[in-house]
Amino acid sequence: MNNESEVEKYYSLKEASEVLNARVQQLKTLISQGRLKNYKFGHKTYLGKKEIDNISSLLKDTYSFRELLSIVRDEMNHDNFEPSTLKYYIINNFELTSNPINGKDYRFYKADKLELIQVIKNKYKVVKRGSETISDFLAENKSLINVINTIDFNGFYDFNFLREFIKTNYYNSLVTYLKALKHIFNVCPENDVLLYSTNDLDNIYIRKEDLSIIKDYYDSINNFNKEDYYTKAEVQKMFDLGNTDRIAKLSNAEKVRGMWYFDKEAINKTKKLKEETILKGDARSYYGVPQTTFSRLLKKLSIKVIPGEENPLAPADLLYVKDLSIIEQHLTRKKRLDNASSLFDKFQIEVEDVQPSFPIPETLKAYNEFLIGRFKKTRSKYVYTNQVNTYRAIIPHLEKEIMNHNTDELLKLMQSISQKVARREFSYFLDYCKTNYLTKYEETIKVSLLKNAEKRDISSYSFDQWTKFGLILFANDEELIEDAVNYRTNAMVWLYCAMHYICAWRTSDLLKIPMPSLESVLGMSAGGVIRCIKSRNFTTEMAQKVVNNVLLQVKVFDIKPQKTRKKSKQHLKLAIGESYVYKIGMLIALCEAHRVKAKDTKLSRVNDTTILTNIVTKRNNHTNFFGNRYNEIFGDGTFLNNRANKTYLNTVQNVSSSQNWGQGYDLAAIIRGHRKDAKGIAQTTQTYLESINRDSDVDKITQALLERGSFGFMSHLLLKMFTNENDTQYETLDMQNQNKQLQSLIDMKPSQIEMLVKGITEYRSRINQVYMDLIQSKKEDIKGVLQKISLGETPSKMEYSQCLFKTINRTGCIYPSRENCIGCEYAMNETYFLIEFNKRLTELFDNLRNAQYEFDKKRYTHTLFYVYLPVLQEAISFFGKDRTRSFIKVSKQEIVDLQQKMIMG
Repeated sequence: MNNESEVEKYYSLKEASEVLNARVQQLKTLISQGRLKNYKFGHKTYLGKKEIDNISSLLKDTYSFRELLSIVRDEMNHDNFEPSTLKYYIINNFELTSNPINGKDYRFYKADKLELIQVIKNKYKVVKRGSETISDFLAENKSLINVINTIDFNGFYDFNFLREFIKTNYYNSLVTYLKALKHIFNVCPENDVLLYSTNDLDNIYIRKEDLSIIKDYYDSINNFNKEDYYTKAEVQKMFDLGNTDRIAKLSNAEKVRGMWYFDKEAINKTKKLKEETILKGDARSYYGVPQTTFSRLLKKLSIKVIPGEENPLAPADLLYVKDLSIIEQHLTRKKRLDNASSLFDKFQIEVEDVQPSFPIPETLKAYNEFLIGRFKKTRSKYVYTNQVNTYRAIIPHLEKEIMNHNTDELLKLMQSISQKVARREFSYFLDYCKTNYLTKYEETIKVSLLKNAEKRDISSYSFDQWTKFGLILFANDEELIEDAVNYRTNAMVWLYCAMHYICAWRTSDLLKIPMPSLESVLGMSAGGVIRCIKSRNFTTEMAQKVVNNVLLQVKVFDIKPQKTRKKSKQHLKLAIGESYVYKIGMLIALCEAHRVKAKDTKLSRVNDTTILTNIVTKRNNHTNFFGNRYNEIFGDGTFLNNRANKTYLNTVQNVSSSQNWGQGYDLAAIIRGHRKDAKGIAQTTQTYLESINRDSDVDKITQALLERGSFGFMSHLLLKMFTNENDTQYETLDMQNQNKQLQSLIDMKPSQIEMLVKGITEYRSRINQVYMDLIQSKKEDIKGVLQKISLGETPSKMEYSQCLFKTINRTGCIYPSRENCIGCEYAMNETYFLIEFNKRLTELFDNLRNAQYEFDKKRYTHTLFYVYLPVLQEAISFFGKDRTRSFIKVSKQEIVDLQQKMIMG
């Protein structure tokens, strides 16, 4: 505004509020709603003078609806004249003008008042009074009345008594019947006083003993001390509020004689809360941080957030003003880190709050020198992070220069570093000091030594830890589901931990768990799956489909363990029990949905190639998701893959023992995917079963298992069944003494049994090849084949067995020190040939007898007479009729009868 003429065209907000008798905040609200046009000059807001004067004139020339209702009631002498009735007469005969500054108010021109009164007098019918009013009112509120057939008037007070009692002693304004009825129907239910009436609904009653309750109520009102309360107007002014319903609800306000009163203590607390807090949204806008990022920041910094449902003034989250300095310091520090010119400068900012407890200038100097060189060599964020962790873990605890520590002292220092890579970085620093300074320690300390020591100390979880954590993982926790739906990290942590209860996979294998296609398996997009889980509409059937798809991929693709896939033929095993299906299926679907969404957003540094990522193993991610319950179970420790797998395998061992399977060791090896040696023993399995046998020496246990061999479980089960029947104590013996009984049961060493089984398998394989040669050979060639296994020209060390090696050197033996030919690759056993031939011939006869189609009959008949019978004839001629028939139970007559049957059709 440049001159006075322009100034006269506008009101400031304060001037306009005085003209309209309104609050400044109310005018600001009308401006924000677009109901008042405003003008900006500099930093001040103005309103058009003409528009404000017009509104002021309208308000002066009209009645508010409430004022008009009071006037009509006085003029008509009807205090029960309803607002809706008045509105009806105005709309049908006049005009109602809306209030420009109050959307809930209507205005009526004062000049039309007399005409309105006349219209109402001509058309309005007087409301029924007395008994008619009571009956109509009770009929409308019958649900609040206990209707009984008869009333014992000696035990009840009726409406007239109550009306006079209340009017005389407490409220003299209860003039009309309707007003008295409304008052009674408000007071009695509020004080749990039952109302009664008969079927005629012509009167209302209360029990005489309840009158004392009514009296106590009114006495409490009469004794109401207003000094302990704020009025509604005072609260409105104090907080600049129009509507006080929310603060009334959350501040235990009381309504006395139609007036609202607010407890001073509660209001003062609210006032203090307002002074000490700021809206979370305002703080976020001030710092310019996105909403999701700001919420994560508050959680990371442990900033308390007062939820909107606890805010008496508005449904919005609050932050304490005192915490803003923490946020500001963090953001300032983050900005400094982002602007740091080098990793070394960034490191200095990261650890500037870390101070040594004792003077160690040489150590600090050496560390700086070491870091400059280290960061020049590698710019890996992984190395940088672990250097920060190392510095924070070591420097505050040094009581002397690092060079003055001996090896044992340094190893103890290493124990204070929880991350393995950080320990490795510390070992590099120690090596640097040893090279460039005079040190008390001379050995080169390698992390691997500490790693092995640590590995020996890791045992399985206790039964209490395992079950408590399992209850958390598989319980229907709404809060966990909500957090997992909102954040991918939480969902991945949940699935990672839960998988340890259904399999014994290594972490590297869990990170590669197959990914189901949500579109093909569930017919939903990633967003659809997340919404389905969030709305709790994800069903067991959906979970089963997801689980089936994952199981199918594991089986079809023969997935091998990441660690041993190059040197082992073992495959990963996965079986999901029915009770685990829903939670595992839901979590796999949720994690896959998060992965797809992360891929679609194309954010850098986000791993979207696997369902799970490396962050699932971090303790801080575990505690952020599971909260204090995690610390109560594991203390300062972390839920570790190898400890969990030991616990799972021990559980398998225990179940195997309780179910009398006797195969717990083999089951554990299969589940874990351990590679077995030539003797069928998985040496690695002993490590995982160590904690279940703490009372015994592991070497002895392993030796005992080796002594039993792969087939020891058969005799073990036999002895258990036999000794249980005779009440002996086989099960209570230690493994060495059990083995003595096992060896006395079968007079063969386990290695001999294993070699025998191996030999039988190899013989069967070779005989099958010989058999294939026979059925494909001409009749004259069959003799040459059978000569190798039956004429005795190359006898072996065992009866009914020939040696192929002796066809070259009749006096030679590939294994001269052996007493038998079990396991020898050159042995050919005629017995196995005859057994195999009998099996195949029997199958052919069965096929012939059951053939239904002519083509099959001809095909099987041809095979019998032109392939099998020539081999049988030659076998009889070489092995002898009696020996051949002892294995092959087919008579000549049976063949003739079958041939005749085929001819007859």
